[in-house]
Parts: sequence; C-alpha cells; structure tokens
Amino acid sequence: MARYRNAGPPELFEDNDDEWFVNESPDNLNEPEQNFTIKVLKPLGVNCGLNKCDFDISLDDNSQQWFNQIYQYWKQYKKSPMLSAVIQQFFGSVSNPYLYALKFFANANDHVNPKANSFAYSILEELLNYKKLNHHNPSSNLNNNNMTLLLDDNIKLVAFNFLKKCGQITTFRLVVEIFELIKSKHLFVSEIHELVAAKYFKEAGQIAIDLQLYNEFTIDDFLIPLILQDKLGIFEDYLDRAKNLRVPMIQLLDTFLQRDSSVRQMCDQYISKYNLQDVKYDKLHKKPVAKLLNRLLRKYNLPDSITPNMKKQKEFGSLFFILKKNYVEKSLNKASFEEMVKDTIGAENNELQIELIHTCVSYGAIDDAIKWTKFYKISLDDVPSIVRDNINNSGDCNSVQFNSENNETESSNECVHTLPSSEKCCVILVNDIEIYREMINDLQTAKIVSFDTEWKPTIASCSDVSLIQLAKRDTVYLLDVITLMNKKMSDRDWNLLGKYIFNNEEILKIGFAHATDISMLVKFQAFGIQHNHHSSHSYLDLQGLWQKVVNFTGFRFPFHDDLPSHSLSNLVKLCLGKKLDKSNQFSNWQQRPLRPEQMTYAALDAYCLFEIYDVIEQIITDLGINFDELINNILMENKKDIASLAKKESRHRSQSKKQQRQHHHYQLITNETITNNPKSIREIKFVTDYMICGLGRILRQVGIDTIILKGDVQYDECIKYSQNENRIILTASKSLSQRYEKYTKPGYSYVVTNYNNDLMALEEIIKYFKIIIKQENIFSRCMVCNCDEFLMASKLDMIRMKYQGCNVPNELLSFFNNPEKYSQIELQNGKVFTSWSRFNGEQVTKYGAKIFPTMNNGTLKVFQTFYICQGCSKIYWDGGHYLNTCGGKFNHLFDLYSLADSI
Repeated sequence: MARYRNAGPPELFEDNDDEWFVNESPDNLNEPEQNFTIKVLKPLGVNCGLNKCDFDISLDDNSQQWFNQIYQYWKQYKKSPMLSAVIQQFFGSVSNPYLYALKFFANANDHVNPKANSFAYSILEELLNYKKLNHHNPSSNLNNNNMTLLLDDNIKLVAFNFLKKCGQITTFRLVVEIFELIKSKHLFVSEIHELVAAKYFKEAGQIAIDLQLYNEFTIDDFLIPLILQDKLGIFEDYLDRAKNLRVPMIQLLDTFLQRDSSVRQMCDQYISKYNLQDVKYDKLHKKPVAKLLNRLLRKYNLPDSITPNMKKQKEFGSLFFILKKNYVEKSLNKASFEEMVKDTIGAENNELQIELIHTCVSYGAIDDAIKWTKFYKISLDDVPSIVRDNINNSGDCNSVQFNSENNETESSNECVHTLPSSEKCCVILVNDIEIYREMINDLQTAKIVSFDTEWKPTIASCSDVSLIQLAKRDTVYLLDVITLMNKKMSDRDWNLLGKYIFNNEEILKIGFAHATDISMLVKFQAFGIQHNHHSSHSYLDLQGLWQKVVNFTGFRFPFHDDLPSHSLSNLVKLCLGKKLDKSNQFSNWQQRPLRPEQMTYAALDAYCLFEIYDVIEQIITDLGINFDELINNILMENKKDIASLAKKESRHRSQSKKQQRQHHHYQLITNETITNNPKSIREIKFVTDYMICGLGRILRQVGIDTIILKGDVQYDECIKYSQNENRIILTASKSLSQRYEKYTKPGYSYVVTNYNNDLMALEEIIKYFKIIIKQENIFSRCMVCNCDEFLMASKLDMIRMKYQGCNVPNELLSFFNNPEKYSQIELQNGKVFTSWSRFNGEQVTKYGAKIFPTMNNGTLKVFQTFYICQGCSKIYWDGGHYLNTCGGKFNHLFDLYSLADSI
C-alpha cells in the first residue's frame, strides 16, 4: 500500500474530492475476496495557496541535507544553543527563510501536532528568533527593503492553512506573529467561513480572535453554534472584543427564556440549521441560559431592559421561591409572607398577580387566593373557578383585610427561645444621629460585643446591609442603616463604627459564620472597616468554636440532640433547650418602619450569641480547661499579619547583600509561560504566601492543590515551592510579586486584587487562569494537609473504631442488626478523589497517621459514609455545609470553562 510521508491529520480533509482511497486486502487474512477501504490523506500543501494552488513542500538535495542535519541535532540536543545555531545558519544561507521554514515544517514528522517541544515547532520558533535578530540588519535576507517581497500573500495563506486546525493555539499565535497575518487578515475571512461550513466553529472563533476579525462576522457564523456546543470560553472571548455583537447576541439568548416554550424548543431551529451533532443538551435549560445572560449584562454594563424575558423569569422565580418557603417549608410568618409578596409583585404586573392566585390554589390556600384576588382587583375571568365562585357567593368583591398587626409566628413561644425581660436586656433602635453617637460611646468601652446584620433577601441581585445588630450583655442596639442614610449622616460619623468598634483590637467581636456579614459591611466604605480585619485576632466565630469543642473528650451540651446541621438555631437549642424562631429572617428589611416582630428577631439574633458563649465557657471550665487560653489559641490560629505587612515588606526591601546572595542558586527562567487554555484542577498548583492564607483554604475547598505558608515563613519558601513543584505563587503584594518574578517562570507569580474577600478572590483566580471547577471537586482535598487521597469508611466502621467494640451506646447498637446495609460505602453527590480505598480495619492510614474518630453520636446516626484523609487522618462527611457550599457560594463557578474550549 502506498504511504504518504507528509500526510496531514485526518480531521483536516473532509471533502470526498480531496480524498484518495486504496482498496487492499491484508496479507495476514485468509479472506482474499474481502476488500478493505483504507483512507489515505492528501499531503500537506495541497490547495493551501492563493486560488487553491498547491504549495510545493519537496526539498532539493541541498535543503534535504540541511533538514537531515538539523533533525539529527534536534534528536540529540532538543532545544539548545547548538540546535539554534545550525538553524540560524541555514536560514542565513537561503533566499527566503519564510519559504523554507514552511517546507521544513511540512516535512517534519510531528507537524500534525506541533506542540512546544516538537521539531516542527522548533523550526518556527527559530524563524521568529532569526527574524528578530536580522530584521534591521542591512546585509541579511530579512532587511526592511525585502520584507514585502519575502512575505507575500501566498506565503501567508500557506502558513495559515498549515496551522489553522493544528489544535495548538500557542503554535498558531506564533505563526500569526512570524508571518504578520494580522496585516493581511482580510485574506482569511473566506477561509474562516470554510471552517464554519465544515462545522469547525470552535476553531473559527479562536482564529477570528487571534486575527482580530471582530467586524467581519455575525452572531450566526459561529457564536450561536458555540453556545449550543457549550464552548463558552471562546464565545465570551470573542464577544468581549466584538462590541457590535453584544446586544444582538444577548437579545437572542433572551428569546430562549420565553415562558411559553422551553430552551430546547427555541434551539431546535438552530440545531437543524447548522445540522449540529455534538449539542450539549444538558445545558439547554433556562437556568444555565439565565446565568449566562446575567454574567454578560454585568460584564458589559448593559441595562436589563434589553432582556425582558429574563426579567420576567426573575420575577416569577422570586414569587415561586416565596410561595415555597411559605407553603412548603412553612418558614415565614404571615406578615413576612405578605410583605414579601407585595414587594415582589408590582401593582401593574397583572400576569404575575394571576400566577400568584393559581399557585395559591395549587397549594390549597383558597382563602389566600381570594384575599389576593381582591387586593389586586383581578378580573374574576382570570382566576380559577373555585376562587370566582367563593367571591360571588360571598357577595363582597372588593373588601380585603390583611392581619399584619397580628403577627404571631406559627411556633408557640413555648417552643422557641425568646429575649429575656427588658430589665435584663434593653433593646434600643438607633435611628437618630445623637443616639448613634451614644451607642458608639457605650460600646467602645465593652470587652466583648456580639454582632449580626440583616438585608433584604433578593434572588436576582445583591442588596446592601439594612440593619446592624450590636450587643453587649445588657443592651442590644439595632442600627437602622436605611433611616440614618436617609437623614444624610456624614461619612465622618459612619467611620466611627469602624474606628471604635470593628477595627478596635481591644474589643472581642463574636458572631456566627460571620464572613458574609463582614463582607456586607466592608462593601459600605463609609464604615471604614479595614480590609481583612475581620479575620484578625479580635473576631471569634461561634460556629468554628462549636466545631472545635465538640471533639473534646467529655464535652456535652446541656440539651443534647441529634442536630447534624451547624446552624445558629440548632446551637441555641443545644445550649438553651429551644430553637430560634426564624420566621422573620426572610422578610423585607428595607421597609420602614420595621415591624416589632422584626426588631425582636434581630435583637435576639445578636443577644443569643452571648448566651451561647457563656454556656460553652461553663462547659469548658467544668472540664478543667482554661477557657480564656482556649479562645486566645483559636484567635491566634486565624490571625493574619495584614497589619504588619508594610513592616515586613520594608524588611524585605532592606535585606543585606549577603542575604540576597542566598538566592543565587535559583535559576532565572524566562522561556516558559502559563498557557491561557482552560485547565482542570489537576493541571494547576498554587502556593499562597503569608498574606492570603484564607484564599489558600478556599482553593483547597474547591479541590485545587494549594500549599499555604504561614506568617513566619520567609518569601524564599514560595520560590522553592514554585521551582521545585511548578507551583504558581499567589500574593497580595505587588513588590513581593516583582521579587518572585525574578526567580519563577513568566506568569508564575500573580497579585490577587480581591485579597480582602476570599470568595471574590477565588472567582478572580478561576477566571484569570481559566480553571474548570465541577461540583464533584468540592471538598475533594483535605483542608488540613492538602492531601487528596482518602479512605472510605462506613457507618459501622466508624462506630467500631470509636468504641473499639466496648460500651457502644444503645442508640447505635441497632445499626449492627443490619450489617449489610450499614457497611456499604456510598460516594455522595458524585464526589471524585484522586485516590481512595476501602477501610480495611486498620486504624492507621497508609502514611502512618493514626485514626481517632471524635464525632458525636448524632453524626454517626445520620451519615452513612465517612472520608478519612490518608495524610493526616482528618475525618469528613457530607453534611449541610457540603450541600450549602455546592448549591450556594460556588454554584456560579461550576463548569465556567470547558477543556474543549481550547484549540
């Protein structure tokens, strides 16, 4: 059978007219009558010049000798000064280095996949070096007078066609630079249209970006197919530059959200038009489309008026969410429900009003449906017959009465925790500037202050803080931010809150899972709360304290119960015997005046933190542990040395020459960079310096390999990790980044701009490095030691380990009656680990860490599968925190990029 040395990749040639076939029977088969059709591809160079002319890739005797010599140098030395010298010598000996570089490229065996370490790539790379060295040399072949003659349109088109579907974006960009393709970009418009016709939409989009062709294509060329194939990386990269296509593209996407049809139905016409085979149907739903639209509107700062269908979807989504919380979860009291409905449904939004009536009926709430029909004066022709008949039979079509004054919660006061009497706890509403100043004077002398915040719950956008609760042991202040802003309180007065309370290191601030509260406060710059101050040693998170003390031997809450989720309401029940009434949590905190029930709820949320603190202190003291020392140790563990950053940077800048010479052994690397292709979490590793430990922890949380260096580690440790383990250094200091860049590869030191907010910093890192985060990656790495290898243990395994077969509590003995069921391993939520193995009975991991189960019995009763870190033996399970994390703060980051988005 004929062999073609210079055949291109199979995917390059699709048209039957350009294919050659050979029918031949293999010698080793005893079926001579059977013919086998073997596809033989045309050599590189066919139809790739101007007017589809062929490009001669053959070598004469002299150039063939050069080619053989250069190839032998490459095989022996790879990229080296010797290889570079011989290639440069060859280019200097020929009349047109561009021409012969293309011939050599076509004759290289690895031109099909010209990666950076390939022979074909080395030819092009050395051509660029030769061009830079000789461009201004009058005696060279590449002087300015000959440039136009050497780089004609035919050579440019040949170079383009050689690389247009090579699959290596770095190599293609190298060709763009060498052959100056952008100067003649009009040549390639028709070529890109051919790619589109052949359904190479991803390649067409990427090439259009690289050649800066932003006005030559419409949304119909490749943007719509890229959406349907879920190639969002290239889609957004092109749309970022093609400003004229933004509004038409967004408006088209908005049509996919029409209420009377599904996204799939709307997309079928385009799937048929393009005859697409690899459509990502799992993405053709309203939620992914709405998320994309939201992101594009924010990115391009466009008004939501251009997306009427999405606006309507948000309104209906908000309504359904409220109705579900009221009728299914039953977590709203009457007043909260009524005010949220009124706030969501406008007086003129008849379509949403009618939907409210029908949904109330579907939940069996006929009285509510009748009430809202009268309130909004909806035509009886638009409501269900049961509502219409009831109103007609009552003879009263207009009167409606809301019972907002009677706001008893569904839970009796006997079942929920309440505020103590006014003699023990005074609640003060701070809605006047003078009262505000009195509050500051009072609180700045306190040793401990508890705090919480409230804001209007929204689905479509983020609200600002509406109310701040600040409490000491006998007083709760409700700081009415809305009213004080309306009264034009000065920034100077607002700044007192940060200066004397939140930034005051002498006051211990206690909260519960307060990271979000602080983020809300930091957003309001007038407060003057210092960046990253919320994670210093003057803040205590009672949720973190709870998770720590329950592992102490002998620790037991006064009111023990099986409460697997770590919510504030559950902690109150464990400490005080009754849960919090949360029925006012989801209410309109922006309306004024606040309802008395809202104020009581807000005051109790802050005051109960003192009660919890006192209960835990008593338990710890009874165990013989110094509580003050315990708290101090916890605070110091979380401390960040942001306050001493300037001093440390100054010390680094003033290091002696002797200290600087300690780093002479680091190799200065300048020939490698980080590619901008989307990458999985397995393809990237970080090391965070002492300034952004919080970001390091949240990177581990999403499964990314991250070394976290503490405050006492010098910056040269970052360099060691970067060079030895190929890690990217993350820092918050530009001066330190400049120091790191001297000893790391280009792009391996990154300054985090959102270092004051860990979640925003995480999103910044993911988008900058284009990291693919999936839900299965969440908590796939140990938060303590960074290991991603785990033992899987069942419920019965953990019970046996904890009690060693002795004195197993009665509440756990029942599980041994069904060993087949409770010995099973269930990988929850599709979680994926790099390596995991089944627990085999040995209470030591493969790396020698001893396993000591310390979780409470309630956890053992609820959960079936436990993950034991092979590195440090830390034990994990999929509790509420896992579900909340996946469904909440990280949800918008899942599948932001795809591995298929790079060519």
